[in-house]
Amino acid sequence: MRLDRRLGRGAVAGVASLACVLGGCGSDTMSTPGPPTGQDGGVQEPSDGAGTVDAAPDAVSALPADTGMVGGLDAQANGGDARSSDIGSGDAVAGALSDQEITGVLNAVDLGEIQEGTLARSRAVAPAVQGLAALMVGDHARSNTQLKALTAELGITSSDGDVSQMLRADEAATLGFLGQQQGRSFDVGYLAAQVAAHRRVLDILDSALIPGVHAPLLRDVLQGTVRPMVLEHLRKVLQVQGSLGVQS
Repeated sequence: MRLDRRLGRGAVAGVASLACVLGGCGSDTMSTPGPPTGQDGGVQEPSDGAGTVDAAPDAVSALPADTGMVGGLDAQANGGDARSSDIGSGDAVAGALSDQEITGVLNAVDLGEIQEGTLARSRAVAPAVQGLAALMVGDHARSNTQLKALTAELGITSSDGDVSQMLRADEAATLGFLGQQQGRSFDVGYLAAQVAAHRRVLDILDSALIPGVHAPLLRDVLQGTVRPMVLEHLRKVLQVQGSLGVQS
């Protein structure tokens, strides 16, 4: 089975779930997804992400139904965590990616976050969201510069595989959706997409990239730099959500 199919099984559910966050799905609030567990069974993200977020009824546009939006919100729609609904076990995908493809995934993540953050800096209305977007742009720009230096040191060239192509398609769909939002609806949508995207990247790191990496230096970067950065970004997104109405 192709890896992109394993990663994208919850595509339609993810689109519907983001629309629920923005449109309310018939209620005034919606619970945010609970934290996934790591390979050791421990919680891998901060506990302040649980709660509800105020609905934005004016933002009810849906993403194209044939695109894979996000993993974290898929998990809630499917009644399980993102790993079980979207990616499968680490054993199933370990070794499926080359180091060139792994760095291609990191490149896709960096560029996607820079694009979304750039849009949010000009479109968001809440100062906290504007500040978060600026942080994302700055951190991922530096991350991408470091990635280029790393691939040069390893003597490899990043390449797109199934996973990075999926992420690029997701990003295009997310940008298209967010481009239709204004005001608070944009802020809520951007934050919802950020929570879900960071949870999915954590799942991909744990299920595919870290188990499958070959170069020891690249493994050290994934475990010691990339994963902590993604986790810290998720923590900050959840904090901003809380400042805009998320209740524990």
